[in-house]
Amino acid sequence: MAQMLFTLLAAFALFVHVCRIHALDTASCNASTGFDWSYNSLSQDPCTVATYLGAVCNNGQYTIPAINSTEFYSGPTSATQNECRCSSVFYSLLMACAQCQGASITTWTSYNQNCSTIYAGVFLDSIPSGTAVPHWATLTSTEFNATAAEAAGDSPELTGATQTTSSSISSSPTSSASSPSSSTSDSAASSSSSKSNTGAIAGGVVGGVVGLALIAAVLFWYLRKRSQTKSNVPPPLQQKIYVRY
Repeated sequence: MAQMLFTLLAAFALFVHVCRIHALDTASCNASTGFDWSYNSLSQDPCTVATYLGAVCNNGQYTIPAINSTEFYSGPTSATQNECRCSSVFYSLLMACAQCQGASITTWTSYNQNCSTIYAGVFLDSIPSGTAVPHWATLTSTEFNATAAEAAGDSPELTGATQTTSSSISSSPTSSASSPSSSTSDSAASSSSSKSNTGAIAGGVVGGVVGLALIAAVLFWYLRKRSQTKSNVPPPLQQKIYVRY
């Protein structure tokens, strides 16, 4: 009985651990990729800075999922494109985020193909408090270049106090990039979607906890009942047999 309860508790602990990993599976730079140069003066990696910028156009809710070496971040769809995600500043940060995880990148043209307006070299909205955009993210090119970005450096940074004059280029894309074999959207869909995902994770954890608790309770009751039943059964009658010699 004790061994069975221990097994149930171990299974429960594993379940909670897996759920916690899922909930925290957001993008961050791997130290082994050598992207220390890409951090801003607040010691934030490009994944963190990109998350701040993405949240500006998404009601303060934004998530960039972690990816592996076989994946890359695709651009926004026609439904999710906005002035934040269609900025080359955001693109550069996102591609640096991909490379610092050991993943591949996509070209600027392929990335912005669904944008109705392209913002080159600028971020239209004010930089949110709590972050600073490194200078290298303002570079413009047909594809993010880590070597050029490192050479450009972090300073001067863009912050909420340094408002830039915005310029834009109208875009009417006529071609679409080939469908990637393994791509990942760079954000959670929306504020409500993000909240529902969080609720689903929390609901799954709570449901699992309740389910395992019920199983443990039923098993405990069954084993105890069985033990009591055995203890209440009278011992078999013993007949004394006398053997005469």
